Amino acid sequence: MSPRLSPWHPRALTIAGVDPGGGAGVAADLKTFAALGVHGLCAVSALTLQDTRRVHAIVDVEPAFLRRQIEVVLADPGADAVKTGMLHGAGLVGAVVAGLRGHRLPLVVDPVMAAGGGDPLQEAGATRLLREHLIPRAAVVTPNIPEARALTGVPIRGRPQMERAARKLMSLGPGAIVIKGGHLRGGNSPDLLATRRGLRWFEGERVPGRAPHGAGCVFSAALTAGLAREMDLAEAVVLARETAREAIRGAPRVGRGRRPVDPLARERRGPDVLREMADAVRTLEETPGLGVLAPESQMNLAYALPGARGVEEVAGIPGRIVRIGGRLRASGTPMWGGSGHVARAVLAAHRVEPRVRAGLNIRYDPRILRGARRLGLQVSGYDRRREPKARRGVEGHTVAWGTGDAIHRNRGRVPHLVYHRGDWGKEPMIVLLGETPGEVVQRAIRLGRGLK
Repeated sequence: MSPRLSPWHPRALTIAGVDPGGGAGVAADLKTFAALGVHGLCAVSALTLQDTRRVHAIVDVEPAFLRRQIEVVLADPGADAVKTGMLHGAGLVGAVVAGLRGHRLPLVVDPVMAAGGGDPLQEAGATRLLREHLIPRAAVVTPNIPEARALTGVPIRGRPQMERAARKLMSLGPGAIVIKGGHLRGGNSPDLLATRRGLRWFEGERVPGRAPHGAGCVFSAALTAGLAREMDLAEAVVLARETAREAIRGAPRVGRGRRPVDPLARERRGPDVLREMADAVRTLEETPGLGVLAPESQMNLAYALPGARGVEEVAGIPGRIVRIGGRLRASGTPMWGGSGHVARAVLAAHRVEPRVRAGLNIRYDPRILRGARRLGLQVSGYDRRREPKARRGVEGHTVAWGTGDAIHRNRGRVPHLVYHRGDWGKEPMIVLLGETPGEVVQRAIRLGRGLK
């Protein structure tokens, strides 16, 4: 077992090729590790000559030198998890097996066989050795559909074939298999996790547009980072899916072919979200008389990252925004996951209209609704009592369902105000929705004037 640093900082080693364009291979892996708070290490298996359109040439590192890279890095500074990417020649697979011998580390095998444009990245002999010697010792193997087909011979057209291929791969001896469903047709991109305990599907919408370069590398690197951070496997799969999804959304427009993914896209947007939140909160606190808008359960402001799927990707105020006299005061500084129910309303709206990322709850008052309509704002409500019984009592479900119902009643468009008139033990409420926290705060200021 590799020695740990003291104090411990998670470390992950990638064994992969070099992409001069920075979209895949070692470059993508190291950026992904950095984005997830893991110290990245690398052993280079090959040099590639490629641009955004095609692979022109590949030069393999001498297998003995690759083995020495792995041995030296694992001796010092050591690693907590390892991943393999492109292993072009058969000798490189043998070098990896030899270099890892004696180390009981979680190993993620990404069986990279072709570039996004279709150029081959692995020789047939290397694929055979991968099946026989590397996959059996892996903690997780992460093929896409073409790779799963090449490894198993199963022609994959849909989910039943994905499940069959996963079972065949599990028979080779790895701890788990994740078959990525991005090559399936349709609007969804499901991933299948297979373990000794059974099969589990992870659902998600496909990111629109042409698939960028390097998404598979980011997925496997994020999964490796999760294992290095001692996450359980299912949590690491979720982390990998969300990291890859955001990297795809943030792919910059560089080059003439496939855009390279950007694993650091979310990290760059995060500080901007928190800064805009802080500015909007300051406006709420400095504007006199806004205490009139606070409900009994107090207020919160929420602002989501682009493409957010969970409350942990939405900034809010822990402890809420409280009324002190006629003014408002935030109980803390903006942080991720600090907004609860308002975050769920924002997420429901964001899924329908991605530009809508902010929300602020205020007290229910018919005068506010009338004032909103006079200002030309769209208003829509829902009845909490109409929520399907099967989901009642599930944390956060009512807000998400109700916001969706209000959007449906507004002809499928996100309104500026969503309201409900309460229920047994539940205070009536209004949520203002908009593109930025500054926008919803200014809207609240205008509506508050009508109550004075």
